[in-house]
Amino acid sequence: MWGLYEWGAPLAFIPPMEPKLVAKPPEGEDSIHEIKLDGYRAQVVIDEPSVRIFTRRGLDWTSKYRDLAEAAKTLDVESAIIDGEIIVLNDAGLSDFGALRKATTRRQHDLYFVAFDLLHINGTICATWHWKTAARSWLASFRPKSGSSSARRCRARPRESRHSP
Repeated sequence: MWGLYEWGAPLAFIPPMEPKLVAKPPEGEDSIHEIKLDGYRAQVVIDEPSVRIFTRRGLDWTSKYRDLAEAAKTLDVESAIIDGEIIVLNDAGLSDFGALRKATTRRQHDLYFVAFDLLHINGTICATWHWKTAARSWLASFRPKSGSSSARRCRARPRESRHSP
């Protein structure tokens, strides 16, 4: 899968890893788990000057998420593939799937993209643990381009956290 990209070739959707349901959380220092959000899994592909947003099955839904696509254009990157979840927050600050369905068609300004994995950044494929560690650090420090204020809806949040027994 990772060998598909040649230098200078346009970036494209990468099928995401699917979570695996287990009866008991894994143990040990190398164990990780993901936080479940009630939203739509999405992948933002930034390849200046374009931004596309794909569903977890690879459908291009950029037109449905036009405000998020515009916000992603303001991020200070030349190219990136960012895996995450599109959500709407309720009054308690929790993701609300019912409100998400309405916001997708009627209230675009309520949508948030919560980034939890960086697959590609400025020509570097983030496939190894070393790069994943660096990618998570980068995700935690997302910044809009200088002078831009519309990247507010692109929020970064680590997808995985260490599991303590």
